[in-house]
Amino acid sequence: MELLSCYNELKAIIDRVDFSRIWRGFKPLGFALYDDESCCFEGKMIEKTAGFLANTAIVFNGEHIAIWNLKEHTDADILASKLIHEMFHAFQSMNNESRWPNELEALSRYRYDTRNLSIKSLENRLIAMLAERFDTAEFERLLGLRRMRCDNFGYEYGYEAAVEQIEGTARYVELCALKQISREKYEQSLASVKRSICDTANIIPIRVISYEIGALLLSILKEYELADFEDFCDTPFAMSLIDDKASADADYADKAIETLVESYYAETRRIISGAKERADCVDEGAFKLLGVNVYDARYSDGCIVSTSFVMYEDEGRERVQYGDFVIELNERGGIKRILRM
Repeated sequence: MELLSCYNELKAIIDRVDFSRIWRGFKPLGFALYDDESCCFEGKMIEKTAGFLANTAIVFNGEHIAIWNLKEHTDADILASKLIHEMFHAFQSMNNESRWPNELEALSRYRYDTRNLSIKSLENRLIAMLAERFDTAEFERLLGLRRMRCDNFGYEYGYEAAVEQIEGTARYVELCALKQISREKYEQSLASVKRSICDTANIIPIRVISYEIGALLLSILKEYELADFEDFCDTPFAMSLIDDKASADADYADKAIETLVESYYAETRRIISGAKERADCVDEGAFKLLGVNVYDARYSDGCIVSTSFVMYEDEGRERVQYGDFVIELNERGGIKRILRM
C-alpha cells in the first residue's frame, strides 16, 4: 500500500499551499500516483489504464488531473511541488492555452546553431545575474540580445519562447509552491536553477534548459513588477517582452558551444547507427506517429531517438511501445520502423 501512504502524505502537503498566491485563478486539482502495476487516485486504489503514461496532466473520467509515476523515492516536499507543476499544465488546458510548441516538428526544424546558442548562453548568464542583483541597463541588454536572435533565428527563438511559456511557467509555479512548502528547499532549488542555466554543457537539449530559463526570467518579472504574464492570450511572454525592443549588436561564436554542438550530433548519429546495425525491430509498417518522449528526444537524418516510449496509430488503434527506441521515418513523416536501442 505504498502508493496510498505516499498519496496521503502528498495530499497533506499540497493542502497547505495557497494556490491563489502562485497564479491568478489557479486552484488545486486532483492527482494520481502510479507504478508499473497499481494506481492511487483520490485516496483509493484504482485500476491502472493505458492513459497513465509519464509525469503529466491528463483527462481522467472527464476530470483534469495530474499524474506521477512513482518509480523511485523522491523527497515528499519536492514531489508535492512537482505535482503542482503538473496541475498547472491541467490548468493551462482548462483555460484553452494556445501557445503550445509543436514538439514533433521542432525535432527536425530546430537547428543547434553555434552563433545562436553562443548568444543564448550570454543571455542565460545575464538572467542569472539579474536574479541576484537587478540592473535596468542589463535587463534592456538582455531584451536586445533576444530581439536580435528573434530577428536572425526566428524559428529557434519562437520554439524557445513557446517552451518557456508552457514549461517555464509550470517550473515557475513549481518553485513558487516549494517556496511555501519549504523555504530552505526553495532556496536550494533556486540556486540550482541559476547554476544550471550558466553551465554551457546544459544548453543542449534546448527544451530541457528552457524550463529553467523561463522560470527564472518569470521570477525576475514578478519580483520587479516588470510584466503581468498571468493572462491567457495568444502571444508567449518571451515575444511580448521584445516587441518594441531594438536588436542588440552581437556576433560571436563560443568555441565550447561549437564543440558541444558537434559532440551532440555525433552522439545522436552513433545512437542511430548502432540501432540500425543491431536491427532489433519491434514494429515495421506505415504508421502515424502520435508521440515520443520529447523531453530529451533527438533527431538526425530522418530518425528520432526517444527514451521510455513511442506512441503511434496502427490501423486506427493507438499503440504504445515501452523502452528506448530509434524511430525511422518515411518521406511523409510517418513511422517506417521502430528499432530498439
